[in-house]
Amino acid sequence: MECNYDEDLNENPFFKSLQTENEELFLKSTSEGWVICVPRAGSFPTNPLTHDDFFSHILIPSDELPGSHFRTLNDKEVTVCNRVVTVESEVSKPIISRVLFEETFYTDDLLKYRVLCVESPLERQRITENGCEIVMVRTLRDCIDLVWTKSAGGRELLEKMDEAIKGFVESNPDLDKRPLLELRSLVKGLYQHCTTIVLADLQLRSLTALDKRLLDGVRTAAETYVLHGVHSQLIRGVTNATSAEDSRLNKTARNLSELQLRDLGVFRSDLIGSIPIARRELARIDGYGTVLGKIGCLRRTVAAIGSGDDGDYGRGTVVAADDLLPVLIFLVIKTGLPNWIAQLTFLRNFSFANEAITSSQADESSFLVTSLEAAIEHVRSGVLLGAPEPEALQQEYSWKKVAYEEKDYDDDSIESPTESTRGCCASRDAHAEFFDQVRLGNVEKVEMILDGKFGMDDVKNEVINHDTEKIIQKLCHPLCSCDSCEKLLMEHRHQTVELKLYPTVFSVDGRGLTALHHACRHGRTILVDVLLRRGANPDTADARGATPLHHAASRGHQAALLLLLLQGRAQVGAQDGAGNTPLHLAADGGHEGCAKALLYYAEHSGGAGVARGHARAANASGDTPLHHAARWGYDSIVSLLLEHGAQPDALNARRVTPMGVAHNPQVSNLLLKASPGEWALSPPGTTLRSPEGTLQTPVLDFQDAGTIRKAKDGRRSGVRPESTGDMRRVEKLLRAVVHGDVRLACFYLGLDYQYCSGVQKSKESASSAFQYQRKLCHPLCTCESCGKVDEGQEGKTSVDGPTNIQGVQTDKTRYLHLDVCDADGITALHAAASHGRVEIVKVLVDAGASLDLRTRSGASSPLHLACRRGRLGVARVLLEAGADASATDAAGDTPLHHCCRLTGDSGAVAMVEVLLQYNLLWDVHNAEGKTPLDVAEEKMSLRLVKLLQGKLPKVT
Repeated sequence: MECNYDEDLNENPFFKSLQTENEELFLKSTSEGWVICVPRAGSFPTNPLTHDDFFSHILIPSDELPGSHFRTLNDKEVTVCNRVVTVESEVSKPIISRVLFEETFYTDDLLKYRVLCVESPLERQRITENGCEIVMVRTLRDCIDLVWTKSAGGRELLEKMDEAIKGFVESNPDLDKRPLLELRSLVKGLYQHCTTIVLADLQLRSLTALDKRLLDGVRTAAETYVLHGVHSQLIRGVTNATSAEDSRLNKTARNLSELQLRDLGVFRSDLIGSIPIARRELARIDGYGTVLGKIGCLRRTVAAIGSGDDGDYGRGTVVAADDLLPVLIFLVIKTGLPNWIAQLTFLRNFSFANEAITSSQADESSFLVTSLEAAIEHVRSGVLLGAPEPEALQQEYSWKKVAYEEKDYDDDSIESPTESTRGCCASRDAHAEFFDQVRLGNVEKVEMILDGKFGMDDVKNEVINHDTEKIIQKLCHPLCSCDSCEKLLMEHRHQTVELKLYPTVFSVDGRGLTALHHACRHGRTILVDVLLRRGANPDTADARGATPLHHAASRGHQAALLLLLLQGRAQVGAQDGAGNTPLHLAADGGHEGCAKALLYYAEHSGGAGVARGHARAANASGDTPLHHAARWGYDSIVSLLLEHGAQPDALNARRVTPMGVAHNPQVSNLLLKASPGEWALSPPGTTLRSPEGTLQTPVLDFQDAGTIRKAKDGRRSGVRPESTGDMRRVEKLLRAVVHGDVRLACFYLGLDYQYCSGVQKSKESASSAFQYQRKLCHPLCTCESCGKVDEGQEGKTSVDGPTNIQGVQTDKTRYLHLDVCDADGITALHAAASHGRVEIVKVLVDAGASLDLRTRSGASSPLHLACRRGRLGVARVLLEAGADASATDAAGDTPLHHCCRLTGDSGAVAMVEVLLQYNLLWDVHNAEGKTPLDVAEEKMSLRLVKLLQGKLPKVT
């Protein structure tokens, strides 16, 4: 990493003292080629430096490993690896210091020497002549330790500050409702009061009088302690003051959610692995309640950007300022934090200690905050969205947006759609030209292409001429008329006659997008009308399961959306691969007009109940549109959704309500007013508050429990548990399946263990696929009574339910459904298939478990999971039982695709051989446009390629 602040080494006190006061030592170092380590400015005490200070920072390379191993002039072993300097010690822990930057200097005699600027001194923090120690405060714990250890009455000082903070909070109960300037003034007064308390200690006062750096640390400690004490009220007040600005920023950021680094001009492949690490670091900034903590989070984020794939912060990847700012812009957009303006305002207005600190530590903090501010302001300006152009004023032939539209190929593809559809074949060029004209809104050219009148003859001639040249090369000679050559020419003429190059409204690109998808993505309203009149299907899904209505809603193109609804009769509640409806995407992007259109259309076409169902619909993560609108602070959309029956108490998969994700006070007030009163009967899923404000036990909403749910695309998911107790038992069931405990799994599902074990039963008993377990002392009990039950000597199974050893019928409602699933949609059969539990799979299949239920995230069936993990025995059982061998998951992969990705050739070949006996649709293209044969070729598995090439024609 480069230095996080600008520092001139020639102005560094340590380096200047070495050159002037120790000139002989400096000349010796340069002539011998030794390495000089210079601690950054401010890291040394203000008292004069000694010879030992310089001896500890001059490194002599070793003879064996001169690039990484050194020794200091005072005989200490030093290693420099991954831009981290480590000084070994025999009596204590090694000293570690990070290399901030490196420079090479030349003397007047052209002697070259190397200088490393390090973060901290390469020696133990030492006591100065006046008893002061160099102290670095980076965390709240460091601040507490500083006050505790450096003062005479550390405990009493902390208790006095606690009393001051408590009195401040009690005297200002409405702190979160104060204006920002008043809020800052009040908290600054508390900080000054606590600073006075700390410096009133005689010992600490005498130490700070001699050491300014210690005084800076005390001020930082007092500030951090105060902010930590009032954080909950303070951050709410700052958020309230900036909620309107945050809402506008969130709308801009959400509409840039598909932005990629290459769109910001960053093409460095060495940053790809470090971006997720930096993103996780930056996402933690909201969890810190102090300026010191947030600055530390920013520091780690900047360090993580150059850390590499393994997260090693000393790796040494150089990130210049030209790349740092675009990366920070990218992270601000991708982190998904809903209150960036509040975070920046907090850092700017409540950093009281830095106002009096002039050290390099303050310079570094200022650099980090300024960089974050620049990134936020760039996003906030809307430059990345392109020129603002109201949809009503859009010109369909606008040449002004050509440059921007060419960059607007988002998603996660490496190439643009135009590039991904181009190739050596002219038919692909025709389709690419067609989609380009749709994106540019050129109505005339699009209609001409659809009618086959725009340059198609030239394209057709180009293809014919290209193929003719290839045929001529295969002839004996150009004028040969033998039988074989005549056959080749006849086949060529036949193919030329049937050659179809004209794109249609049903043509798709490499990502499954039709022309109607592209027109809706870019708001080409006239083209949407033209394509619908020509028969385009408004409910066609792309590779991600999104319809044109999804794209129009996510981009905020209300006119295109209305055309799809009114003219195309598109499905308002269609779900994409993540379970999002168009209303989810409109609420997430802050597009109020689109949200109104969707709800009003649903209400007028199907009634208020239909609109209420759309407002309450949950995606795969359990989030409703109200969760999205509340999280990003769109109060107008929140009000709209509540008017149409959205539930303010709806719980998502993480058991969080819209109130739990709201940061905007207006949104919180709307949700609070819409919540049921204390006197009203709470519906399922509501968390009631007693008059004293205590929380009651939350009740889960199980309105859709007990049934297998079916999505719009026909995929079905498992049965939800009907109570919290059942949810816990589902976890135990899946745990038993994973560990291969057949008997315990049968107990939770109510299956007869004798039946599962293959014991012969009567025809009446065997005809029932679902049997109940006789009651035992506990599932694994082997006592005499339970043993007799297993042997069939006591108790019997009635047609109504199980009986215990006394013949008393037990309650069968306590058993779980065969197709019960957890929050991710994983059933017992999914778990057994994934972990290769063949015996349990046979038990579940024989008992009647559904074979093609899908998980929520990846839409994987049990057969998908078995093929992904190479479970040959499980795959045989599932295929013999009738599992769909051609089913596709959310990525468009069939089980055959997953088999072709297996690492072991022998196992992969065996799996493919089994699947080829059942999989008739062998040429299915996944979301990336690849068939199983393409996957095998990419994996360079010759055995698989040979097997597929040899057997696929036989299957057809």
